Amino acid sequence: MFSREMLSMENCWIFVSYPYSEFNAGTISEMEQELRKNSKWPIGKRTPHRKQLCAGDKVIFYQAGEEGKKFVGCGELFSNLQFDENQKFDFVSIANIELFGKPIPINKLLETLSFIHNERCYGHHFQGGIVKIPEEDYRLIMRRAHQSKAKISIKIKNL
Repeated sequence: MFSREMLSMENCWIFVSYPYSEFNAGTISEMEQELRKNSKWPIGKRTPHRKQLCAGDKVIFYQAGEEGKKFVGCGELFSNLQFDENQKFDFVSIANIELFGKPIPINKLLETLSFIHNERCYGHHFQGGIVKIPEEDYRLIMRRAHQSKAKISIKIKNL
């Protein structure tokens, strides 16, 4: 039987931050401050794909809401899903977090992202808090971040 490590396959995800939702204190920069303290990203008990999250997976951060609608950073999962029976949320640890110096508006990429099937209602694709995306889409977003001279402004090292 082949293990995931033997096949060297990471998943690629978009972690969505909704300002002022039930567990978010606000914008992605406010979430980044929380990550600096404990490197934990909360995962709701009913979040889709939650059990597929594994250490080594790649993450793009997306800021939703009227003030958002942009890709704002990236990181790498440092842990598998950690269960916490005493809390409302489980969590994953994230390392190598980078916030883009210049966020990338979603409307600049709508036509080229393969996981967006309906450009007019693209917001539906971000519901649930975590979106699994193809590696090609991950690479496209990262290329755009570097092409736009979006220098990395903040970095949190491995734990």
